[in-house]
Amino acid sequence: MLVGGPAGVDLPSVPKNTHTIGVQTDGPAEPEHAYGDANETSSTKLQGSTDLIRALFGRLYMDTKLWLEAQPNKLPTILMIALFGTVIFGFWYFNLQMKALKEQSQGGSQTSNSNRSGSNGSGGSGSGSYSEPIDYGDGEMRVGKINFNTQNVLGKGCEGTFVFRGMFEKREVAVKRILPGCFTLADREVTLLRESDAHENVVRYFCTEQDRQFRYIAVELCAATLQDYVDGKEPSTVSSLREKISALDILRQATSGLIHLHSLNIVHRDIKPQNILLSLPDYKQRVRAMISDFGLCKKLNYGKASFSRRSGVTGTDGWIAPEMQRGQRATTSVDIFSLGCVFYYVLSDGFHPFGDNLKRQANILSNEYDLSMLRRENTQPDCRTILAEEIVSDMIHVEPGQRPAAKAVANHPLFWSNARVLAFLQDVSDRVEKLDVMNEPLRSLEKNARFIVREDWSTYLDVEITADLRKFRGYQGYSVRDLLRALRNKKHHYYELTPSMQRALGKIPQQFTQYWISRFPRLLSHSYHALADCSREPIFKHYYNNDEDAEHASGSVPSQPSGYQFSKPSYFHVENNDNYELIRYYEAAQLMKNSTKSPKRRPTGADGPEGSTPERKLGMGGGGPNKRGTYNFGKSSGGGFITRQTGVRENAESTTYGMDDQRSSVVTNGITSEGRETISVEGNGNQRRRNTPGSGGDNHTVNQTNIKRRDVQTKVTWKLDSIASDKEKSNE
Repeated sequence: MLVGGPAGVDLPSVPKNTHTIGVQTDGPAEPEHAYGDANETSSTKLQGSTDLIRALFGRLYMDTKLWLEAQPNKLPTILMIALFGTVIFGFWYFNLQMKALKEQSQGGSQTSNSNRSGSNGSGGSGSGSYSEPIDYGDGEMRVGKINFNTQNVLGKGCEGTFVFRGMFEKREVAVKRILPGCFTLADREVTLLRESDAHENVVRYFCTEQDRQFRYIAVELCAATLQDYVDGKEPSTVSSLREKISALDILRQATSGLIHLHSLNIVHRDIKPQNILLSLPDYKQRVRAMISDFGLCKKLNYGKASFSRRSGVTGTDGWIAPEMQRGQRATTSVDIFSLGCVFYYVLSDGFHPFGDNLKRQANILSNEYDLSMLRRENTQPDCRTILAEEIVSDMIHVEPGQRPAAKAVANHPLFWSNARVLAFLQDVSDRVEKLDVMNEPLRSLEKNARFIVREDWSTYLDVEITADLRKFRGYQGYSVRDLLRALRNKKHHYYELTPSMQRALGKIPQQFTQYWISRFPRLLSHSYHALADCSREPIFKHYYNNDEDAEHASGSVPSQPSGYQFSKPSYFHVENNDNYELIRYYEAAQLMKNSTKSPKRRPTGADGPEGSTPERKLGMGGGGPNKRGTYNFGKSSGGGFITRQTGVRENAESTTYGMDDQRSSVVTNGITSEGRETISVEGNGNQRRRNTPGSGGDNHTVNQTNIKRRDVQTKVTWKLDSIASDKEKSNE
């Protein structure tokens, strides 16, 4: 029940803050009412702003539409407006991306520093903060754990990069100071260095520090660059280095470092003499060649063997592969091209295969190069010069697919030791010993033989050595196989030679190998190319494949084809370039061998039925006819070599005799005054050879079973198993 008064009587007013029992006051509801009013006011204002913006855009749209309808040429006007808007948007987007890239670079470097251990510098201790530089005066600076002197400059790079001599944890290092504009390249360089510096031919990375202006990278300190080594800018340092490491060792080690990078799918893209460093001598006085400057390196994506043109043209003019200039897809072969130019630069003492600086890059695009400076000291090239010309021309080939892989380059004969060269030539001699002259690989080995043996190889050896060779067999002076036979013979019987011959040949393997390849400089190159088809045979596999050629790790570049990857000299592809003199000689020898076969006695009685051919045992109970090698020739009666002139004369003599009707005259005229060698075939199948003194006259008779061997410069092999069939034909 409510308390009230009579009608028409006003109740007394109650203040809002007065609390009465049983009466609900408006005090507690006032805040809620006030809060709702505020929300309603804010929503009203927001709705009003939205309506205002909508009305503004609508008005702008309508005005623009009316303006366009009033224009006489609507389409060009619309295109101009769109172009103007696109330009404005492009500038805005480019500025936005540059800011984001800069922030990412700074943030990435701090993250990289935070992930390193404490030994990698205070800047990378994990705080992500900058290291405050400490100036000790006179150029002495300390940033984090790196100390250096700004007055001790080792070199300068692009974009304001300086290299100082410094210290890191009591170790001498080279400190690269990099400007903020190159921080992105610096981060990439550090990442790839940390991934690849485990190899001895890649420069070692130590740490990175950063202050508010620069970034500092500490790497291994080196004695000189390859350019200093070749140019000789510092005579004292260069002369000391040249005593400790040769030019070929530098090139071999640089190739080894490139093999390591390529195995990690890293393409360097800036191989040049300035980026190949020579280390300080270690405790054994050894100097290493190392690849440095990874700022332009490119990491190939997973499972990819090339990168696209979007990566841009990078490198130094005069050392860039032509496909990079043309914007084509590039592979690891771009490094092979640059390394080939470095090879020529070192071996020619500072010359470039594509000319001077002004025309160099244009000559690269037009494939105009000159390797003549390799022969500047001697027009008659030695073995090393020939090999250098071949490998450089393959490495700078205009077609990337024709360039050899880094592993093949490292295993080229240019880098072989004397012991390896000697072993290879012996294996080649063993491989072709019993082959027919028209069968491969002997046919290829005998191609262009007159250039390899220099017309007659026997005339270039010492007289005492040639006299010793002719004691045991005959050699053809125009045959490459016989030259290898002579080398193998002297190697196998080296300790049976007289002291004077050992001194002439020199000690095995260094001086002995040089004795042969200095007289026949094309022998090694020719043999290497001729046996290319045998590169996968077990005996030759390690000569043509890198010993470390194993399966690639998961995700690496697909394995490049192993084995022979070089271009053969042009004469291998010339038709009618066989050794026809040697072919004619062997054909004449075979013809003479067939024309002087001894007839067999027809076996009867216990030997078997008439007309049959019993099995004959020769010598000491051998298991059949003595089938000796076709080319096992004996020494001539005069004791001389079978050279080109004598071989041709022998061919002429052999063609003047008939096959059957003049056989007796050939035999009787061939008997000398010294004696007569006969082969007696007895009824029991045994063979007996004896010498019968001659009387000096022509009244000799020849029995059917005793026949004189012709006095020629070859040892004839008698095939006794075919005598019976020949005799049957003569009886018929």
